[in-house]
Amino acid sequence: LQIGRVEFSFPAGIAESGSPYKHCFRQYRSGELVNSTQKKLLIMVTTCLDRDELIPETSTVGLPIGSTAIDFQLKGVDGKNYSLKSFGDKKAVVVVFSCNHCPYAQAYEKRLVDIQHDYQSKGVTLVAINSNDDVNYPEDSFENMIRRAKEKQFNFPYVRDETQDTAKAYGAICTPHTFVFGKNRTLQYKGRIDDNWKEPSAVKTRDLRNALDAILAGRSPEVSETRPFGCSIKWKQ
Repeated sequence: LQIGRVEFSFPAGIAESGSPYKHCFRQYRSGELVNSTQKKLLIMVTTCLDRDELIPETSTVGLPIGSTAIDFQLKGVDGKNYSLKSFGDKKAVVVVFSCNHCPYAQAYEKRLVDIQHDYQSKGVTLVAINSNDDVNYPEDSFENMIRRAKEKQFNFPYVRDETQDTAKAYGAICTPHTFVFGKNRTLQYKGRIDDNWKEPSAVKTRDLRNALDAILAGRSPEVSETRPFGCSIKWKQ
């Protein structure tokens, strides 16, 4: 692949049917990313390929740290409509852009359920938002979201961003991509959930948990931003 004057290769097996990268590769081939600027395209492709070394250390994606949470009005799989006011009594709100079909998002489902279980009594809630195009990716339809939430026993709201306006407002680029807001709803942490999507037992840095622990203790997270990795959000044509 060549972007401007930069050329690099995809990992071996990227186009194989069993590869966790196939969704990202399919999206690039379909031309959905071609309309982006070169800088954004480099970030998107790098994120999909889980190739952190290609992202400059100074790059940042999404809302800047310290930003005020952007409100939304989205329907959940439980039939309720959710907004930030729905979580007004919470000490921290974790907005996670996720989906049904992405291997990365699937790998983190159990971990998100565990985080909600461990932190809900401390005044924390997660809300997962699916913004993917469900025409070209019917696995992410609202009906399939309902099935997925029931099958995986989600204990947090799972909502549909049909217009994709919320994902765009937050600057989300992949699934999963987390944004953590403190009591005053300013952004305290954004990025990955932890450092190993493949093997939970091999995780060394629990970034999301570390951020929540700091916020609940009245401190700013020692690490406020990490580079997210996963499947790119599937934007509508």
